[in-house]
Amino acid sequence: MMKVYQQSKRRYILYSAGVFVCSALAFFAVGAISIGGIHALGIKGALSVVAAAAGITILYFLAMLYLRGDDKVIVEDSIAGETYLRVGKKKFFLDLLCRTERHTGILGRIFHTEKVCLFFSEGVSVCFVFPRSVSEEFTKLLPRPLSGEADRFVIRSGNSKYFIFLSDLINILAIAVIVALTALPALFAYLGTYEKIFSFSIGYCSLILLAFLVSFLFRSYFFVSHAGFAAYILEDRLVVSCGEKAGILSEIMKSDFAGMEIRQSFFEKIVGLYRLKIILFDAINGGEESSILFPFLLKRKDVQRIAMVLNPDFDLDQEVSRGKAKNFMPYLQYLAIPALIVFCLSFYINFYLLLLESDFILFGVLLYLRKGYRAHKTFADIRCGVFMERRVFLPYTSIQRVTGKKNPIAHSQKVIAPEISLGKYSDAYFCGYISEAEFWNLIEKVGK
Repeated sequence: MMKVYQQSKRRYILYSAGVFVCSALAFFAVGAISIGGIHALGIKGALSVVAAAAGITILYFLAMLYLRGDDKVIVEDSIAGETYLRVGKKKFFLDLLCRTERHTGILGRIFHTEKVCLFFSEGVSVCFVFPRSVSEEFTKLLPRPLSGEADRFVIRSGNSKYFIFLSDLINILAIAVIVALTALPALFAYLGTYEKIFSFSIGYCSLILLAFLVSFLFRSYFFVSHAGFAAYILEDRLVVSCGEKAGILSEIMKSDFAGMEIRQSFFEKIVGLYRLKIILFDAINGGEESSILFPFLLKRKDVQRIAMVLNPDFDLDQEVSRGKAKNFMPYLQYLAIPALIVFCLSFYINFYLLLLESDFILFGVLLYLRKGYRAHKTFADIRCGVFMERRVFLPYTSIQRVTGKKNPIAHSQKVIAPEISLGKYSDAYFCGYISEAEFWNLIEKVGK
């Protein structure tokens, strides 16, 4: 079997439009900086910028026509029975396909085109721009197309998407209050005069308001860009659809899931909602795509359904113990030294500085409450947060490196702090100190 699909020649117009916009913005920025503001450019300056951007775009368009590759995408079967697609001299085996994305975009709607991106194992990816009808036909050849699935379960944002705004604001306010109650009294006593204290308070409140604004703008961007979000849960994959204007359809096969991370702040714990992040092999292997971060808060039952796609044994109801007191003892080595320094400085600066000791106590309590480890037969269940409750499910087959660390107290208590990593570009996860037997059991499971 061999099928040939022709990419849309209108993609050159899309690429050129992007080059024109980027070059025009760059020229405007350079012009404004060099002569003292956009208003100083005038009509002639603005026309010059547009003309320069148009010239760059024309050169880019001509170069793209001269250097363009093959517009054909060929899908055929090999002698061994494997299906692969060929673009020029490159071959991509569909058996290794782990993720598919379809982007429409505003310009795509105008020119009736759709961008299809295929992500393969080990960070390899390729993108095509097809006419809308050709894109539909092409994606039907990919493993397990979305259309016609009767067993899918849909998760939509619902009203819970608004809670993430409130949660971010409460988290910022909580940090601001803790700093105000502990660090600021010592600083106020050091400043001495009412005028200086008032000026500093105005600056501190302005900083908090700026943090509120940045958080609000960040969440608003996701709120708009992920409008119409829906996650389709199937037996062997997850399909994410979002962006009523942009039109994005991302299909993640089960083979590309490297792990799952859920978070809860104290407010989210009260209302029973979760933040969810799905870790992909493509991201930790240096691919172009980052892991899937859900833009809104999820209910517990929805998180559990998504977790079942990754591993049927994942169970959020199974608690992770925080360990015994000896698992916390090694942290005293790191907390006692700065606490002693602050205690000594309080005699030379002012005694309000002793309020900082409560920060060390709070940090120690959070370390004790938030860290934990549970070894399942197929995955590691890790609690690795501090200021926010953070739980990570990592299949042993996904873990690439485990490093054990000890200090003198840990050596005396016979405990080890493991540093768990999924790859070169992944985060490192710290579950606190665990017993030596648990550590070597983890090493043995990862080795298998």
